[in-house]
Amino acid sequence: MKFKKRLKQLDKILALDTVPEVSIGYKVTPITKKNIDGSKQMGKFIRKLFDKRSFNLREEFVVVILDNEHQPFGYFSHSLGRMESVNVDNRLLFQKLLVLGAAKFIVAHNHPVAGPQPSEADANLTVSLKHQAEFLDLELVDAFVLSRNGYFSFVDYGMI
Repeated sequence: MKFKKRLKQLDKILALDTVPEVSIGYKVTPITKKNIDGSKQMGKFIRKLFDKRSFNLREEFVVVILDNEHQPFGYFSHSLGRMESVNVDNRLLFQKLLVLGAAKFIVAHNHPVAGPQPSEADANLTVSLKHQAEFLDLELVDAFVLSRNGYFSFVDYGMI
């Protein structure tokens, strides 16, 4: 019943000669932060952003927005995946970053069934995101892979 009602509403909107306004909202989810210094503290902070109920069940891709001092001021869960992979839509990721006015960011995802070492696909995605970000005058500061056994920082290993 709800579906039919929404479909009728959509039909009414599409029949108009006007375009509806689109808005983006923010939801405040309090996550305590302190001054973060280094990848170890950032890794601990980022771990708090993942859904604890599914961390060991499926991959999730999270984006952390940073201020000029590389301190987090926002984040969003970009996508949820399967046990051994997660799809990342670069256009949607950068669209959100631009709309939010971000200049610097960190990406992170988890490995539910493996250690934190990045796969070749992880490394390729990170390089691709870095180059695309530079084109848009954004800075990818780091990329993290987390697992139950720890984390991997691309910066720590000179991969960014």
